[in-house]
Amino acid sequence: MKLTLSLFLFFFQLSALADFKDCTSFFPDSNIPTLTLPYKTKELCFKSFAIFYSIDSKTPIYGIERLNKEILSTKKNRSNNFHEELNLEFSERSELSDYIHSGYDRGHIIPAGNQDDEISMKESFSLANMIPQAPQNNRKIWSKIESDTRKYVKRATGNVYVFTGPYYENHNTVIGKNKVWVPTHIWKLVYDANTKKSWVFWVENKDGVAMTAPISYEEFIKKTGYKLLP
Repeated sequence: MKLTLSLFLFFFQLSALADFKDCTSFFPDSNIPTLTLPYKTKELCFKSFAIFYSIDSKTPIYGIERLNKEILSTKKNRSNNFHEELNLEFSERSELSDYIHSGYDRGHIIPAGNQDDEISMKESFSLANMIPQAPQNNRKIWSKIESDTRKYVKRATGNVYVFTGPYYENHNTVIGKNKVWVPTHIWKLVYDANTKKSWVFWVENKDGVAMTAPISYEEFIKKTGYKLLP
């Protein structure tokens, strides 16, 4: 039975990815943003989230998830099964070895703690969903931001859409033989579809940084050029 389930999960992963037209429900108003970027990109649909992926950086440009109190009410055990993304070519993806002895955590873009079933939990540990993240940043300030976002969603009425991603003021720092880019900043855009309110956590990718107040969506656009909301 265990072998059968493992094979099912493996082949589900192989068939789970497509372009964003197959997972529009993750986006506010089913509106897929159009970004003009100097990167080679791929659109990856998973069961509970989507990743807009950069082949150049070998990290997400952003991840998007639709959350509500019902989704977050189901708790699953964390799998910690980090794995390379088989739906990307070898030349397009990072490898587990890139992160070993790099000094950086494999930092989730879409949090494992938001997943509501075994398949989604497994998929959240794909390296296509990871960035090189400063260890204490990942385990402290960013963990608190993820937790605070879940607390908000549990109080909200209806769906809350959350975009998360890295930002590169430069890509001078890379790790591993695949030269995975290390972001200078990490951000999380929270959009409440009921109230139409939004805010963005903007954090430098360093250990020891202090929590600061969220910035506005308009300021986020000025920083990144990313127009993500409808």
